[in-house]
Amino acid sequence: MDVQYCTENGIKIAYANEKIPHWVVLAVKPLENYTLELEFADRSRKVFNMVPYIGKKKVFSKLIDPSFFAKAHVQGDTVAWDEEIDIAPETLYEMGRPI
Repeated sequence: MDVQYCTENGIKIAYANEKIPHWVVLAVKPLENYTLELEFADRSRKVFNMVPYIGKKKVFSKLIDPSFFAKAHVQGDTVAWDEEIDIAPETLYEMGRPI
């Protein structure tokens, strides 16, 4: 079996018989104004604005606290803040603004 691994940020993700999907998040940097600077498996870099999500989805309501928002980190193939709050990496990739 051909297995490829993504090991950025100390997290190892295995993808059997396929390339690592382009939308896998390799790095995240929380910025001011509830934005995230992201790097993806295809090496593209994007900025993603979380404001519309914080205001509309209850699951993201804790992110309004800037100190909690600053805890954004890569978990698996996406961005998470704790065990309950993460966001789909495909959304980050598709809706992010290239930088």
